[in-house]
Amino acid sequence: MRSRNNWVWVDSGNKNIYGALKGFSPARLVLIMKVHDIKTGFLDRLVLLDRLYVENSGNLNDITGLVTITLGMAKGLTRTTEIVVGIK
Repeated sequence: MRSRNNWVWVDSGNKNIYGALKGFSPARLVLIMKVHDIKTGFLDRLVLLDRLYVENSGNLNDITGLVTITLGMAKGLTRTTEIVVGIK
């Protein structure tokens, strides 16, 4: 499989975070997948996302007037920036 590399907005479900982004954060779509449990017949659709880091809590930069976004690892984070999310 190859990486998709599409950019998406992820809804956190909380409009009070990420400042001007109102609860949304950007991510890179890596993979779309289906998981099928053959015993129960349950089918789930999932995506693997590589999250970006929203700087300054999503508040607008005084100079540019824009929200600053960086790669998570650029901020020196030790945890992974990838996450699996259901898309139902």
